[in-house]
Amino acid sequence: MVHHILMEVTGTKVLEKATSLHSEPNDPTTYAAFLIRLWRDENEGPWRVSVYDPHNGERWNFASLRQFFHFLETRTGERLSSD
Repeated sequence: MVHHILMEVTGTKVLEKATSLHSEPNDPTTYAAFLIRLWRDENEGPWRVSVYDPHNGERWNFASLRQFFHFLETRTGERLSSD
């Protein structure tokens, strides 16, 4: 059993929920794990994102959070809410 902490950032408030996953880590239809790095080139510049998949060594780089979120939507087949 794998335990994860899901964190949702809303303004300055962070919500945490512990979840237990019964999925197999080797099944890409039900499980994904990434190392995600975020940074800014300048204090007020856009966030940049680097995503690394430790299972296959693939890496993706995004010039904005919007591009990264689109990547997540594509990978999961789910639309992120705009709440």
